[in-house]
Amino acid sequence: MTSPTRRRIGRPESPELRGNVLRAAIDAYAEKGWSGFNFDVVATRAGVGRPALYRRWADRTALLVDAFKELTPSLVDEDLGSLRQELVRLGVDYATMMRGSRGLAGTRLMADAHFHPDLFARVSAEVSERREDLVQRSVERARARGEIADDCTRDITLLLFGALWERSALAATGRAMHAERPDVEHLVDVVLRGLGQGPDVV
Repeated sequence: MTSPTRRRIGRPESPELRGNVLRAAIDAYAEKGWSGFNFDVVATRAGVGRPALYRRWADRTALLVDAFKELTPSLVDEDLGSLRQELVRLGVDYATMMRGSRGLAGTRLMADAHFHPDLFARVSAEVSERREDLVQRSVERARARGEIADDCTRDITLLLFGALWERSALAATGRAMHAERPDVEHLVDVVLRGLGQGPDVV
């Protein structure tokens, strides 16, 4: 005889709960940094009880790592036929992300890196290293197409995303405008020419 299905007590889980919690986590971390980031703060912002968080994440580090990973756009490889176009795509998405709480959270993480290196390492493994891997794949395709001769992945990553990060920091203080697509295109061209990959890379 088949035993009856055990009914769950309480309200059914909302399919939007995870997304709400992850956005609340990024917002809370962006505003308060690691010292002010905990399950109580996130639960209040997300409008859920703490047990909902404890059921899904072992601790606040795991929660924040998931928030960074899932709220970072364009960590997906896409072959657009040219290194320039692929870098522009990644750069535009990065510049757009840096305008909101996700971007501010990334800046907070840099500030916390000295005091919490393990947290920085875990987020970096899920986000920064993934972004560098995408640049690496773009560079490999460009080499196969004969666009470039050398592997300059690290240089491109530091120059392109470092410059966009600084631009967003200046924009937050009113000292610059947020980067738009033409700005990203210009920056990509400058980086590629500076690495000796232009003017053929257009």
